Amino acid sequence: MTAQRDDGRRGTPPGQGFARIVRELETTPHRPDIVLERIAPPTRLTREAVAFAVEVDHHAAFVHSRAAARFVLLHDPEPPAIWASTLRVICYVKAPLEPDLGLDPFVAGVAWSWLEDALVDEHAVHRSLSGTVTKTINTGFGVLSSQTDGTEVELRASWSAEPSAPVRPHLLAWIDLIAHAASLPPVSDGVAVLQPSLAGAAPRPGHGVAGPAGRPGARERHPAKGDARR
Repeated sequence: MTAQRDDGRRGTPPGQGFARIVRELETTPHRPDIVLERIAPPTRLTREAVAFAVEVDHHAAFVHSRAAARFVLLHDPEPPAIWASTLRVICYVKAPLEPDLGLDPFVAGVAWSWLEDALVDEHAVHRSLSGTVTKTINTGFGVLSSQTDGTEVELRASWSAEPSAPVRPHLLAWIDLIAHAASLPPVSDGVAVLQPSLAGAAPRPGHGVAGPAGRPGARERHPAKGDARR
């Protein structure tokens, strides 16, 4: 699929370097309860981009989660100065919160720490991290007044990836974030992970990615003290 720049000129197919990056992402082993699917990327941000969506396999996870998530990697050989890199990640995660966590006034900071810890734990070399966390409380009225109040958290973020470092850790960090947001049970290091068969598959059309363009777990972990940002 080709992309278009804002000036309307037809984009060029992904170059050999970016094609290698796409293959690396497509063959990322991940949790068995996560279904990773390649989708159509945004078409007016850069010439080269790849995007993924995630669904939770409820049978494998033994939980019911309505988490929705998108991941986009943009590549621009002449990037905006704010990127400070030729690669930019945009991600989006939205999930219902457990009732007790939904009442926590500090839940936005907690959700953001999930992302920061995931980037550190997966050794995703990055810089210029930015984003927002929104908590939504849904209260029913009228015929819906008997429903229990529900709370959702939505995290939108973007950061620059180091071109000379592996890109797979960025996708794994995003999957870790989804696992936290969806309250998926920990997966031990002894559990086999799935090798997705996405290479060469055409992106699913009609599924764009929402996020702040150019600006938006897996194993059982302990919070890391270091910082992977460069």
